[in-house]
Order: sequence, then C-alpha cells, then structure tokens
Amino acid sequence: MNFSIESIKKHKVPVIITGIVIVLLIVGIITGVVLYKQHLDKILPTNASLHGISLSKLNHEELEDVLQNEINPKLEEQKIQLTFQDKTAEISLKDCGFSYQADQVFAEAKEYDFKENPDGFTPDIHYNDETLTQLITEFKDSSAVAVTPYSYERKGNQLVVRAGAAGSSIEVEKEKEKIITQVKQFVFDPVVAEGIAVTDDTIAINLDQIHQEVCKEAKDATSNVNSSGKMIYNQEEEGVSFNLDTAKQIVTDPSSGEYTIDLTITAPKVTVEQLKQQHDNAACPDLLQSYTTNFTATDKNRNFNIAKAAATLNGAVVAPGEVFSFNGRVGYTDKAHGYKPAGVYTPNGLEDGYGGGVCQVSTTTYVAAVLANMDITRRSNHSYTVGYVPLGWDAAVSDGGQDFCFKNTRDQSIKIVATTTNTSITVSIYGTKSDKDNYKVEMTKNGKITSTTPFGTKYKDRADMPSTYQKTISNGKNGCTVEVTKTVTYNGAVVSTSVIKSTYKPMDKVIERGTGATEPAQTTPTPTPSAPPAESTPPPETSSTPQDVQ
Repeated sequence: MNFSIESIKKHKVPVIITGIVIVLLIVGIITGVVLYKQHLDKILPTNASLHGISLSKLNHEELEDVLQNEINPKLEEQKIQLTFQDKTAEISLKDCGFSYQADQVFAEAKEYDFKENPDGFTPDIHYNDETLTQLITEFKDSSAVAVTPYSYERKGNQLVVRAGAAGSSIEVEKEKEKIITQVKQFVFDPVVAEGIAVTDDTIAINLDQIHQEVCKEAKDATSNVNSSGKMIYNQEEEGVSFNLDTAKQIVTDPSSGEYTIDLTITAPKVTVEQLKQQHDNAACPDLLQSYTTNFTATDKNRNFNIAKAAATLNGAVVAPGEVFSFNGRVGYTDKAHGYKPAGVYTPNGLEDGYGGGVCQVSTTTYVAAVLANMDITRRSNHSYTVGYVPLGWDAAVSDGGQDFCFKNTRDQSIKIVATTTNTSITVSIYGTKSDKDNYKVEMTKNGKITSTTPFGTKYKDRADMPSTYQKTISNGKNGCTVEVTKTVTYNGAVVSTSVIKSTYKPMDKVIERGTGATEPAQTTPTPTPSAPPAESTPPPETSSTPQDVQ
C-alpha cells in the first residue's frame, strides 16, 4: 500500500494528540494519587481513637487540640493510691507531669492497626521521671519495715534469746512501671506494692556475742572521796555467766525461734548498803571537841527551829577526806519543810522569816569544827553582828546560798552529835583519838576591830498616828571589820597562825513617827495613857532568802 506523505501527516497528528492525552491522564492520576496519599499522611486513620475519644481523620493540629482540652485534663485530675501493708500514699498525675504529646501520639497512631484492635491503642505517655521516682522513693522509705535484730533479756536466773525477723520494702522501679502501665491504659485503680524481704546479719542469734556482753565477774562495791571532798559510792555488780557450748546445743536454729538458757549468778561480797552502814556506824568513841551556845527560852519558834535543825544534824558521819556540808545535811529550812517564822536578817534589817535560828546551829558546829582542827572549806559571816558568839566566830547559812563546809582531816571517820536544851545547843565531834590530838586550836575571843561603820537612822512614817508620836522599833548596830587570829599548837609549840576576817554591815536604827494631824488640845482632863509595852528584840539572825539564813 502506498502512503503519500500527505496521508501520513494526516493520520499522525491524531495519534500524537491521543498519546499526549493519555500521558496527561496518567500524570493526573499519579499526581492525584500522590496528593491523596500526602493528604492521608497528614490525618489519622478513619477509625482512630484513644481511650474512647475519636481521633478519626484528625490532623496534627486537631489532635493536639483534643489532647490538650479533653484527654490530658482528665489525666491531671487523677490520683493513684500506692499502698504497702498498712501505709498509703497518693500519687498526683498532675504533679508527676503525666500528659500525651501530639507528636508521639500522631506517629504511633499512624502505625497502629485500628481495624484489628480499635480499643487497644496505648501510645507512650510523657511524665517527669525524677518527680515520680522521688515520690515512690519517699513512700518506700516511710513504709519500709526495718529488720528486727536478734534480742535477749534476763528473766531471773534465765536468759531468753530470740532470733530476729526480716524487714520488708518495695522496689521503686517495679512500682513505677506498674503506675505508668496503668496510666497508659487510662486505669487509675490503687496500686498494691509488692514487698521484698530485707535481711542482714543481725537476724541470726550470735551466741558468742551474747556471751561476751552478758557474762561478767562479780564486782564488790567501793567508795572514795572525790576532788570536792564528797563520798562517792561505786555500785556493786553481781557476776553472770552461762555455758557457751551448752547454749549452742540449745539454740538449734539461730535464724528463728525463742530459746531459754540457764544463767549462773554470783553475788558480790560487798554492797553499797553495807558500805553505807559501815560508814554510818563508824566507831567514834572519843570526844574530840565540843562547843555550846546559849539562847533565851522565850522565843518559841526560834527555839523550835534550832531543835529541829540540831536533830537533823545529829549523827552525821564524815569519812576521812570527806567534805561535810551543813546545807547538804540539814536541807531546806523553809515552811514547806516544817520550819517556823522567827527573827532573821534581811536587807531591811531584822524581820521574821522561816528558819530563824538555824544559823546558831551552823555557827556552833563551825566553832566545834575549828577547835577540832578540821579544814574549813567554806564559811561566811552574817550580814550583821550576832550576839551568841564572839565577833568573827559566826558561820551563816541560807537555803540555796551560803553554806558551811569542812573537810575531815583525820585518818578515821568522825561523828557529829548535836543536842539542845531549852536555852542552849551543844555540838560535839567524836572520833578516835590519835597523835593528831596533840594539836590544839585557839581563836581570839576579842577579835581585832580594824574598821567601824556607824549605823544610821531610818524612819517609818505612820499616817494613822499624830505628829507627836515617835517610837524606837529597833536599836542600831555599827558595822565593822573584825580579824580573829587562829593559832594551832603542837605539844605547846606554835605550828601556825592565821587570820579569819569578817565584815559586818551597819544596821540602821528604826524609829516610827506619826505624820497625822496634831491632836487638838483637850478642854477636859483625860486619863494618862499607859506606857507602851517594853520592846523585845530577838537574838540577831540572818535571813533565809536571799540573804543569810539565821
């Protein structure tokens, strides 16, 4: 067949056009497919959902909106209870930062087969690992049960030994994974922690250690005088022992059970009570020194206080080297301890106060101790002079303040004996005579007055009395400084001399005076007023608190 050029050209054009159309159709189809695929890549599957909330065909932005406004808020309001034995803690999901992130959910949803399991989509969830770990760790620390070590106790002549017990705790990582798994499934039930046993080497009974701790030899009580001159008693201890080999046969399983082991008890030969009795009953057959002071029988309260303090003082035993304390022996002299009000020295002069008279007991004891050549370690003179001993011979005491103390310088114990009559107190010191009694102590009865401070006059105004009224309440007393010489001789030869210095304050003379209106002149005779009662001044004393006790 012959084709002309013209015919060929005539038929070629449609073919080309048809080809072009086909190509364009193919390109369009491919482009459409590509564009559709790109569209599908930007949206979630048709049946996508998360915890019952549809995510179908949502793009990334729409998904983020659903997460932030619907799903994450539900997470934030949830709390999961973590329990272990009897302890419970609440884990706030908001505090731990639990939330779904759009990028993660979108990526996982694109890979998930929603047709196969539409309700099983549990994408990874974001949380603050440090906070969650810390909360669970704190719960672990507060709820853990510590190991119970083995123990033992003595019951009479037996030793009861008990094995210890394991403790328990929880694993932080394991419980953390439980919580995360639940939250990912949108389940907020309580999480019951699984306990793990905690043990150490203190659970099993260690008989060797117990034997070392329990067994000891009997120890006798001892006594000694400390650096302050106080008698110190060291407690006795009984001996305790048990047969270790026998005990190991009894304790068949050191890691469990309770066992009883017989003890051997050895009593000490000397007890503290025996030492105290020996101390208190020390043989003191010889009178070493004695001193007596006098008082009037008229002041009943003061005399009562003197007798009471003397009775308490009586029988005190002072061991060699021990320091005797008057306050330590006699104790408080206030109302609560049975003492009565009597004249005492106060900053205002002589007034009534509880314990008035006790200072005469301490003073009498002081002089007896000086004459017995004891070492005087503490002594204070009164604020004002007293009349029952020579100047400078007194020793004041007060509750919680001034004290009189001396140290027994002899090689044997001494005993203080205090007795009273209606008008006197005598303090005697007994012991065992030795070469020390060749020493003799004397004090000058007329101490040297080195200075004098005149007393003043104090007025007490009384508005209820006329201006013509005036009455002396108490006479004044000069203050002074006195030096008493103490001389110690041995077989007549002077061994030492010393000066005991005392300083007394002046006591003002006290006068009452009226400050009321002068009585008008009488127009008719009036009876002559009777003379005021005679003034009575009790023996000078010292004040209990805060100044000298009498």
